[in-house]
Amino acid sequence: MIYTIYSEFTGQILKVVQTSNIQEQLEENQLYIEGFFDDSTYYIDNGSPVEIPEKSSPYANFDYTTKQWVVNNTLALVDVSQKRQKLLASSDWTQMPDVLLATKTAWATYRQELRDITAQSGYPTEIIWPTPPQ
Repeated sequence: MIYTIYSEFTGQILKVVQTSNIQEQLEENQLYIEGFFDDSTYYIDNGSPVEIPEKSSPYANFDYTTKQWVVNNTLALVDVSQKRQKLLASSDWTQMPDVLLATKTAWATYRQELRDITAQSGYPTEIIWPTPPQ
């Protein structure tokens, strides 16, 4: 038989096993149900699988205690900062002395918009990225 083992307290799926003796597979505070249920798609509530709702943000983690998505601002800050640094670094060439003034000016505006994303109301989870000059 195939069984899904989960936390008695949170309903978080811990593992799926195939065994003829499920009791040997259980640790303290673990329960099981028959069948295969994917831990990225389900949690268990009152002995029944419940589908995890759609992820609310790329920076969210599912909280099995509250059964809700919780935004991880630290993860968002790191991701946004890394992306901004890459965009700035990839446009450094536009500020060199031998670049045409019109090109330099357009790119300087774009680069300042990148630096100003921290002032956006949705920062750091909802960023409107500036469009680079053509």
